[in-house]
Amino acid sequence: MSAEAAFADAVLAHLKGDAGVGAALGGRIHALAPGGTAYPFLTLGRGVSEPAGGGGADLIDHRLTLRLYAMRDEGDRLRRAVSAVRTALHNAGLALAPPWRCVLCQVVYTDQFAAADSRIIQALVRVRGMVEG
Repeated sequence: MSAEAAFADAVLAHLKGDAGVGAALGGRIHALAPGGTAYPFLTLGRGVSEPAGGGGADLIDHRLTLRLYAMRDEGDRLRRAVSAVRTALHNAGLALAPPWRCVLCQVVYTDQFAAADSRIIQALVRVRGMVEG
């Protein structure tokens, strides 16, 4: 398993196990949302990685974007979900599949905006992970 896949899997597992995120999203946390998923929900978005090793360490700096969706009239619920995700992940001790280990997990960016479909609003949460393997 790649470091990127291990990090994404660990983020999803951590969010699924968090009571605050579960309450905000009703358990609708997916790598890729199945068709017909009720709102609000969270899916994985873009991931970008680059080597960050130095001094003999094998580190990968990974940025993973989480995408949250809700109906336009659920703006407060979406904001609560973003807050719950940020709280759950910032400085979280993620458990990655061996041989990988997460040495840093931080939420570095959030945004909320109207989606192209005017009935939907969307939020982004960008998570930075330093993965060692």
